[in-house]
Amino acid sequence: MRKTEQGKKNKKIYILVSVIAVLLIAAILAVALLDSKYGFFPEQEVDNGELEYNGETYVPRYGIETFLLMGLDKASYDIEDNSYNNDSQADFLMLLVFDSVAKTYSAIQINRDTITQMDTIGVDGHTIVGSVTKQIALAHTYGAGGKESCKNVARAVSNLLYGVDVNYYMSLTLDSVGVVNDLVGGVTLEVFDDFSGLDEDLGLVKGQTVTLNAKQAQAYVQARKDVADSTNESRMKRQQQFLDALQKQAEEKFETDPDFVMNAITQMSEFMVTDTSSARLDTLSQKMKTYEFKGIVKMDGETIVKEFVEFYPDKDALKKTVIDLFYEAKK
Repeated sequence: MRKTEQGKKNKKIYILVSVIAVLLIAAILAVALLDSKYGFFPEQEVDNGELEYNGETYVPRYGIETFLLMGLDKASYDIEDNSYNNDSQADFLMLLVFDSVAKTYSAIQINRDTITQMDTIGVDGHTIVGSVTKQIALAHTYGAGGKESCKNVARAVSNLLYGVDVNYYMSLTLDSVGVVNDLVGGVTLEVFDDFSGLDEDLGLVKGQTVTLNAKQAQAYVQARKDVADSTNESRMKRQQQFLDALQKQAEEKFETDPDFVMNAITQMSEFMVTDTSSARLDTLSQKMKTYEFKGIVKMDGETIVKEFVEFYPDKDALKKTVIDLFYEAKK
């Protein structure tokens, strides 16, 4: 019984840790190069206010730190850095929440179609000129596609989560998926959905077990239109399955391939944008090894298909999630 329970716990850990298992190692050393050239990135300060819920007053919990992971829908060569003509969207959003007092960490997976308020950026690429209410993935289209766009997504996530601080972020471009897939020799999984409506030549047949090539991996985690019910919920299930399999194979590579880490560092550094230092990334990776993983929180809500797909989170459930993860009752 104990082995079964431990196995379930390990599987949950794999799902989350896989998001940055390979990438975090690459990031630590890649960002170190930036540190040596420009100096350490500044640390963030937490300054959340009080929150009311069901007649009770809650205050921010001490020792909470957050790290936002973004997966973009464009390849690195399709994003014009320092250009107002950026049209990349944040298709994958996951906020890691670390509690240094309880020695635990959790993750909030955010549906890219979640409707929320976000800032709009002017033609200079960094000045906030107004706000709109749209799918949260679109927050990245405002700004120049680099740090300003990432900051705008972080602000939108903060706004969605009742003002909690997003301390650090990392974005990864779409082509990084294929690179990570190839680093582990191709992720092997059973195809969840029928991709024939998207591209019959992909070779992704529902029910078959395949070892993905770079093109297949990219399509598997990114495609939505003409796959299954075309909803982001279906895609999120495939992303979770892919990440689970990726983690398992990455662990095997760590053990058997002495060049694996260096290859990851060399190949992944050009696909990411982050605002944190190598020292902080190293600290976060250590926390993931030693803290207890409490699980992935998925938002309850309603999906409405109009001209575009829109997801409206249940406000009461969302507020309770925020309180559970970030707040404590005021004494």
